[in-house]
Amino acid sequence: MFKESTPKRVRFNVPDGPPGSSTSKASVNSEADSAGQTERSYQSCEAGETGEASVEKDGDNDKTPTGPLYMYPSFDDVENIEYYRPGGYHPVRIGDRIGGRYRIIHKLGYGGFRTVWLARDTEKQRYVALKITLADFSKDAMEKDLNILKHLAEHVERPGGSFVEIPIEDFWITGPNGKHLCIVSEVAGPSIAHLTRTYNSKIEPQDARRMALQITQCLAFLHSGKVGVAHGDLTTSNVLLELGNLDSLPQDKLLEILGEPVREQVRPYTDKALGPSAPDFLYHSAAMTRLSNFFTGNIIVIDFGNSFFLDKPPAGLSKPPAQFCSPELIVQKQKSRPSDVWALACTIFEVRAEIPLFESFIFGDEDVLESMIGTLGPLPEQCLPYLEKEGYNWLKDVEGDGEELGDMVDHIKGILEDEKIALCDLLRQALRYDVEERLTADEVLRHPWFSFQLQVGAKEGGSGYDHVLSA
Repeated sequence: MFKESTPKRVRFNVPDGPPGSSTSKASVNSEADSAGQTERSYQSCEAGETGEASVEKDGDNDKTPTGPLYMYPSFDDVENIEYYRPGGYHPVRIGDRIGGRYRIIHKLGYGGFRTVWLARDTEKQRYVALKITLADFSKDAMEKDLNILKHLAEHVERPGGSFVEIPIEDFWITGPNGKHLCIVSEVAGPSIAHLTRTYNSKIEPQDARRMALQITQCLAFLHSGKVGVAHGDLTTSNVLLELGNLDSLPQDKLLEILGEPVREQVRPYTDKALGPSAPDFLYHSAAMTRLSNFFTGNIIVIDFGNSFFLDKPPAGLSKPPAQFCSPELIVQKQKSRPSDVWALACTIFEVRAEIPLFESFIFGDEDVLESMIGTLGPLPEQCLPYLEKEGYNWLKDVEGDGEELGDMVDHIKGILEDEKIALCDLLRQALRYDVEERLTADEVLRHPWFSFQLQVGAKEGGSGYDHVLSA
């Protein structure tokens, strides 16, 4: 029996850029804050993983811009600058005060549907993450996530619920590009995806197993009878490292660690002056790995924008990145409890191995299916009509006997023979093609792999986990 670690609830997202589209091999300055505009709700805080938003342009309104507005920025890791237009991102400048009390001091990240900012709560004297949603997507974002997050908030005291992100508050602002939903969360560190895909960031084996356990505890909580929710988008990008004791830092000391915001002036595409929709500057995101001394050793699972009640699985929800999709999700395009478990297995492997289990390059689903076959063996018969329909007939000729999984586990840094055997067994059972034979999240939680001298939870005092990362 394992005891759940009890983290201080810290939540915020630094999303990775949305993946590109799939092509077959075969063929979001000004302050806009009014107490009267504030509307409370329970709201998910994550940007979409399945591609960027499409900001509507009204063809009947000649004031709505239709072509490029801005010169392309010199650095790549920024939001889509063309979404600074009516219906799109809210223009933000360092020093702005949002919602009357939140002073922007740095940028944390961005996604296809939101920008994320490090802010100082001037009333409670604490740091928060402030997420500002595209205007065109704010109403939908509020309505879609409301029931799930209210439901989860009622159950977070149950085992595993302490790893769920529940926002502090939501409110609305009106700016030059429309009305935007704002979500306030406590500040957390980088995502596991950021760590595993950054050359000089390594997760120590004992920390990887603890993180994997906590992620599994969280999914078992979501799937439990009284909760009954599927996450729907469980990936290493949606698991963050928790931070503790950050509010004790004066702002100048925090910026000394993170570095001052790096910015680039926005330039118009034509000889016309920038309009009110544009920000003055684009900002680089802060390097949150620099706060490693404040890691508590715990994780936070975020982004419940694609979650649903298990007894009412909807059709048409966007699917996760292909690397985390089960074969039945790719083929039938229907999320389920078993597809969550498949994504969990892929997440556990990446946490421990620091590389994705399945490869995905420019061809998305096609690449992943090929990688699946090579790693786990031939796809089941019911997938064959899909391959023909999509023009993926060549995948029928891909060879795989299921032995490659063992080879991949064998190459994990620091893995011993006993752990290798146990991890292979866990993965094989959680990655069964037959959903009836696939492990449940609760069964994964009880697997012997988690008993390998695993230390659950943070150190006494909740800080000093800089050993999570090593050069």
